[in-house]
Amino acid sequence: VPITVTTNYLTIADGYILYGTELSKETVTLSGPSTEIDQVETCTAEVTHNGELTDSVTLDTALRFYTKSGSEVKFEYTNLEESSVEVTLEVYKMATLPVSISFINAPKDFDSSVLVYSLSKQTLNVAGPESQIDKLSTLSVGTIDLSTFALNKVYEMPIELPSGIHLLDNLDSITVSFDSSRLETKTLNLPSSCVQVINLPSTYQLTVETERLMNVTLCGPKGAMETLTPEQVVIEIDAEDFAVATGQQNIACRLYVPSNGKIFALGSYVLQCRIDSN
Repeated sequence: VPITVTTNYLTIADGYILYGTELSKETVTLSGPSTEIDQVETCTAEVTHNGELTDSVTLDTALRFYTKSGSEVKFEYTNLEESSVEVTLEVYKMATLPVSISFINAPKDFDSSVLVYSLSKQTLNVAGPESQIDKLSTLSVGTIDLSTFALNKVYEMPIELPSGIHLLDNLDSITVSFDSSRLETKTLNLPSSCVQVINLPSTYQLTVETERLMNVTLCGPKGAMETLTPEQVVIEIDAEDFAVATGQQNIACRLYVPSNGKIFALGSYVLQCRIDSN
């Protein structure tokens, strides 16, 4: 017989939700005379608990059997495989939290305030263990790769929540729209003199063989882009990002403008380099 959980006799504290229930067994087997067993229409685990619930709990709960008309069946000769089951009540704290997004492949010391965006949903209703919920002040629902950014692009972001946090709203994505009216792009050719190498072991020497990094697209505030020159841009090679070995390599690099943290590069770039041992 399938076991059904009933929670009519529970009191959940304000600000909390009974998110779900789990049974230690889904069914129970009865053996005995058909005159008794044929009366059984349903089996229930009727969970009871003293006081208001504010946390998940597992309770040993007796099984009760009912006829089709709702009368309780009392067995005289029937044997039960189990007379009780363990019911786990998933009780979570609820919260309404503001939504934010984060950016990857951003330049060093990037000032993200230059990216003005609007969200199709400003807040989300969530639930989770109190210890986790109380640590959250915002929900970062996803990341945007700045190397693939485009002016006036609209992003459909699948909602990604921290492990253990559950969404109570009936939606699975948020639309992010950027206001690019104050941004513009500029394409530059950058000489190898812009390259800076960091974290290279002193036993090696790196030589950039690409004379000029061509058609680099940078994005930032309109006023700043008008006056931007190649000499203001740093092409950074970080030896911690690749396996250092002697010989020629195509090495990915990062671009940033030390004088303006609101400027970032679109696209990804590599330099042909030679590494020698000292």
